[in-house]
Amino acid sequence: MEVKGAWGLVTGGLCAWRLPGDESGPAAARRLVRQTMRELQLGRDIIEDGELAVSETATNALRHAGCAQGDRPPPPLPELWIWARTVPSPQLIVSVFDGARTATPHTSGGGLLDEHGKGLELVREVTADWGSAPTRSRVDTTSVPGKAVWFALPLPCDWPGLHYRVHPGTAAHHLLLNLTRRGFEGRR
Repeated sequence: MEVKGAWGLVTGGLCAWRLPGDESGPAAARRLVRQTMRELQLGRDIIEDGELAVSETATNALRHAGCAQGDRPPPPLPELWIWARTVPSPQLIVSVFDGARTATPHTSGGGLLDEHGKGLELVREVTADWGSAPTRSRVDTTSVPGKAVWFALPLPCDWPGLHYRVHPGTAAHHLLLNLTRRGFEGRR
């Protein structure tokens, strides 16, 4: 279920935005992450870690998946998704979607003084976990395939979403609606 505003995350929602497909994309991602995390009243250190990590993942989406090649159409615009999970531990999950489904991100092992190749290493250092997964757009109505590079930031033990419970039937209904909207068939 997509929500408007950070407090919808407490009740199991997801915030999703389309990012600009140019050099302003990473700055927009930083602003949206900062705004969402401030609304959730998270600490300054965790907000700064989130801004750094989303800046790197949004820059990678722009740099490695943001160009049309040959006679192929331009890729979809990057997207920013934010949601919360409580299992295995309370975490805020931030994902950057791009249209390069087969371009698997990896740390390059670049040295500290190298000009390029340190971004995902920084993400690994400042987050609880990170990874990528093939998926489909959440914002584009045509359900474009691509991948999401995500990272997890710890949520405080007193985070209000820890005590919110969704009825399993309601959760199944919302999951089916989201999957159907993204191009997958299913039945409840």
